[in-house]
This record gives sequence, structure tokens and C-alpha cells, in this order.
Amino acid sequence: AEVAGLFGGGGGGDVSDPVEPFTLYGEVFKKYVIEVLQGEKILSRKKGFTVTTCVSTVAAAEESPAFNGLPVGEKIFQSPRNLCVKQESQDLATACSAACSSACERSVEEYNRADQDLTGLAL
Repeated sequence: AEVAGLFGGGGGGDVSDPVEPFTLYGEVFKKYVIEVLQGEKILSRKKGFTVTTCVSTVAAAEESPAFNGLPVGEKIFQSPRNLCVKQESQDLATACSAACSSACERSVEEYNRADQDLTGLAL
């Protein structure tokens, strides 16, 4: 994006935004139960909600026509930058909000860190 005299730029000359555009893809999976686990074995179940939010941050240059044709769930797991966050709560809205905000924040932070390592510039 070009800067048009913003932030004291004066409007003289073209300055391009060095941060590559990206898309944050995500899905939310809800279980209407909290499972008490030992490793992968379910020991018991209790009342509540388990929400897992999976997201990936995909640079615009990585979005080929074939990639764009994929369902969102596949886009998440085709990206090398994907992560999932699980939250449990007695309240569905609390579990959803916590899982979504945590997953999105972590994904954008990781993308920003990688982009900053590559370009020296941050969001």
C-alpha cells in the first residue's frame, strides 16, 4: 500500500508498505463436554465446553489458485504456519473467546516474527 502523506510523510514520492499482505484462516471446533485425559486415554467426562481453534497465517504470495480452491479447513493444515489452541470452560462464550483470541494473537505474532527476521521490518 502506498503512503499518501500520512504520519509526516509530506506526500512527496512513493513509499510502499514493505509488509506483505496476509490472510488469517481459522476454524473453531466445539465439544459440549470436558474430557479428563491421561495421555490420549479418556478417564472421565464432566459438564462444560471444550473449544479448539485452529488458525494459519498465509502470505498473499502463497495463495495460488489451487490453494484458494481448498475449503478453509484444508487451507489451515496446508499452511506451514498453523496452530491450534484448546480452552475449557463452564461457559461456551468464554471458551470460544479465549481460544479464538489466543490462537489468532499467537499466529499473527509468529507470522510477524518470521517476516521481521526476513525483512527487518515489523507490522
